[in-house]
Amino acid sequence: MKYTESWVMTMSDFKDVFESIVNSVPDRSNSSDYMQDGILYCGTCRTPKQTIVGDESERYVCPIMCKCEKEKYEKEKHDREVKELRDFCFRWFPELKECTFDKDTEKGQAPDVCKRYVDIFDESEGLLLYGDVGTGKTFYAACICNALVEKGKAVSFVSLEKLINMSQTERNYITNGLATCDAVVLDDLGVERDTTFGAEVVYSVVNRLYASPAKMIITTNLSMDDMSKCQDLSKQRIYDRILQRCYPVKIDGESKRLKKGRENIRRMRKLLEDKP
Repeated sequence: MKYTESWVMTMSDFKDVFESIVNSVPDRSNSSDYMQDGILYCGTCRTPKQTIVGDESERYVCPIMCKCEKEKYEKEKHDREVKELRDFCFRWFPELKECTFDKDTEKGQAPDVCKRYVDIFDESEGLLLYGDVGTGKTFYAACICNALVEKGKAVSFVSLEKLINMSQTERNYITNGLATCDAVVLDDLGVERDTTFGAEVVYSVVNRLYASPAKMIITTNLSMDDMSKCQDLSKQRIYDRILQRCYPVKIDGESKRLKKGRENIRRMRKLLEDKP
C-alpha cells in the first residue's frame, strides 16, 4: 500500500506528540516527595513517580505511578467493577445489595456452609437452600451473591415468580443472558407448583441453566421429601436436575420475620405504654 506524504509521521512529529503527551500529565508531586538519581520519588511509599526513557542523545523524564498510586488506581478500578456487577445482580431487587455475611447474627452450620461455598466456588456445583418460610434463605442467597460479586463474579438474582409473569420473548432473552453468568439465584422454587404453565416455565429456565456453565443457587420452602419423592412428572424433571447439580443446605430455626415482628411489637408497646 502506498501512503501519501500526509500520512507519514516523521521522527520530529513523533517527538512532538510524545512531548505533548508527557507535558499534558498534571503535576502529582507532594511536599513530601523528593528527587533521587534525577527523578521524582514518592515521599509516602518511597518508589519512583518518574522514569527516564531514551538514550544519550534523547532523554525524556516520563511520569509513572508510584506504588501507592497504583494501589489506589487498582482499588478504584475494583470498586467500579464491583458496583457494576452488584447493580446488574440486583437490578430487580436493589434492597438486597445490603445483605452481607457481616450483618448476619445467626450462628450454626448453615451460615458457615454458605460462607465456605463462596471460598470454594470455582470448584463447586450449585446450592439448594431449603427450609420453612422466613428462616433467611433469600438473605443467605443474597449474601452469597454479594460475596461473589466482591470476587469479580458475574451473578444474577432473579425471582421465579417474576420470570413466570414475563412475556415469552422477554423470558427467553433473560434466560439466555442468565446462562452466561457465573452463578444465578432462582428465588422461591415452588411458586409454580399450582399451575402447569408455571411448571413449564420453571423447567425451561432450569433446563437452560442445567445445560450451561452457570451454577444454580436455589431457594425454596419445599422439603427434601417434596422434591425427591415427587410423583408429578412435570415437577419431577425440574427437581431431578436441581438435585443433581445443587448441594442441599437446610436453613432452619425461628422465622426471622416473626422474630422481627415481635421486636417491633415490644418496641411499639414501650412507646405507647410508657408515660412521659
